[in-house]
Amino acid sequence: MATAKKKAVPKKTASKKAGKTAKKAPAKKAVKQEAEKASAKTVKKPVSKKSTAKKTTAKESVIIPKSKAVKAAAVNSPKKKKGNAQVMESQSAISLMEREERNERIKELMVLAAEHGFLTYEDINEAFPEDLVVVEDVEKVVGLLQSMEIEIIRQDDVEEFQARMEKEEADKQSARSDVLDDPVRMYLKQMGQVPLLTREQEVEISKRIEEAEIATTTSFNRVGCAADAYLGVIKRLEEGKERFDRIISDKHVECREDYFKVLPRVLQGIDRNSELKLKYFKAYTKAKKGSSEETKSRKLFEQAQQRLSDYFKQLYFKQKAIEDIVPEVDKHYYKVKEICAEIEKLKKTRSKSAATHLRETRKELRELEYYLQIEHQHFIADHKDLRVWLRKGLKAKTEMIEANLRL
Repeated sequence: MATAKKKAVPKKTASKKAGKTAKKAPAKKAVKQEAEKASAKTVKKPVSKKSTAKKTTAKESVIIPKSKAVKAAAVNSPKKKKGNAQVMESQSAISLMEREERNERIKELMVLAAEHGFLTYEDINEAFPEDLVVVEDVEKVVGLLQSMEIEIIRQDDVEEFQARMEKEEADKQSARSDVLDDPVRMYLKQMGQVPLLTREQEVEISKRIEEAEIATTTSFNRVGCAADAYLGVIKRLEEGKERFDRIISDKHVECREDYFKVLPRVLQGIDRNSELKLKYFKAYTKAKKGSSEETKSRKLFEQAQQRLSDYFKQLYFKQKAIEDIVPEVDKHYYKVKEICAEIEKLKKTRSKSAATHLRETRKELRELEYYLQIEHQHFIADHKDLRVWLRKGLKAKTEMIEANLRL
């Protein structure tokens, strides 16, 4: 066995060394046959490329992005002399580098790629030298990095690649500046299409805005949920959760302290008239249609409604603040529509429990009418009018804003 090892030590080129080990390695028959087959496979390829194999270094073998060329160069250009055991190990394609260390080096390459925007094949060769990692594993690492959209280039192409990257970055910066300019150009183009308002047109738009605001506020104040909506905003003001100058009009209120001094009297008036309004609403809805009792209760109801609206005005909410709480009506509108649809469905049902369910659903609708202080048919119609006035006001305000921006 000792003589076998001495004869297996290579003294010349890698191809001759592999040939001698295949010829002179005496041992057991199974080992000899395997060695001969392996050496025969490895020797066949470098014979035709002997001249190129001598010139090819180990690092260049990895740079060539062809698997066959990489394998040939890796076999024909070893840096150090290897024993018979090392030759057998490389032929069995087993890397000496541990998995943990391999993963750590892959992470280092990813960091390097993030810093520079690319990797070179030389970077990969340094991280995975051929005396520790076989060619097949290096190819897998290259494939993994490329799957993560990491550019892998030759060292000679670095300057060209960096120049291309700089040009692309400059193009991106130019595109960003164009995007920033676009809104300005769009604004100037659009404003150029909007004619200047005459004095009469400006007055007419202002009247439309005022009409829409009054109609919106009046319609909203008639709904029973308006009192809760106003009081909810007041509560947030007192707790400091709302800005005073955003909610209260400075045309009517000079001082915050004076406002909160008068506020308790206004809130008391809102509570008292809300109760009276509910009382009279129940009275006239329960009274016989066309009776004097109905007429009297309806008249008292309207008077309570007017007093309540006057107290709402004394809160001095800005129009924008009122429009912000108007959507409170929407959720009650959808609830009323849902209950009405359920009633119509139950009317057509012939099941035994339908009658009981129908009574319960009608009772639920009646309770909601008491809260809103308006019959559901009138509420649906008023809600439609409310949305119309909101759209009219928005349209008039948009026309005024566009005309003012044109100036």
